[in-house]
Amino acid sequence: MSKERESREARIREVGQRHFELYGYKKTTIDGIVREVGIAKGTFFLHFKDKESLLIAVYQQLSQQIMTRFMQLQGEAGGSPARQLESLIRFALEQFRAYPFFLRLQQLDPEFQLFRRILDLPDSSQELDQGLAYLRGILRAGIEQGEFRPDLDIEHLPFVLGSLKFLLFYPELITANGRISTGDFSEALLQLAMNGIKQIPGSQS
Repeated sequence: MSKERESREARIREVGQRHFELYGYKKTTIDGIVREVGIAKGTFFLHFKDKESLLIAVYQQLSQQIMTRFMQLQGEAGGSPARQLESLIRFALEQFRAYPFFLRLQQLDPEFQLFRRILDLPDSSQELDQGLAYLRGILRAGIEQGEFRPDLDIEHLPFVLGSLKFLLFYPELITANGRISTGDFSEALLQLAMNGIKQIPGSQS
């Protein structure tokens, strides 16, 4: 791919991402995207088959950015399993707030049809498996070192932890119309999760 073509495709993804965030998937139009990019509609189809193909490309690019940061976090994370797990959950919540694309996509696609198709992609499935394996490793180490409760369901708990971010879907509800910030809500949610996982001092293992 030539540098010009590569640059143009990156620009289409950039504008597409912003439109998806502002208007949602259904109200985003190819006409609106090409108008802002400054290209003919036919040029769009040289890069992407349709609007859904663009959506998937944006999703994959953002997911790769997050996965890269996640891998860096793995390398930087030190200390106890509890500290590693707390750092990981906080990272997930922060990333979800930092990328409104994901929130917007799922808020305006209540049946999750698009999201399900994206998650069925091979790369997405592989990333999910890697994340689950990493979480289970931390939980297992925490139990072995006496930091986490020995009765934790290591097989299924990672799915529960991964679902915490979905509580951020509707900020108006979780913030009680501004009575608490989403950041404070996320921190309280993190504390609740960690308190349920940690071993109670003096309890029998």
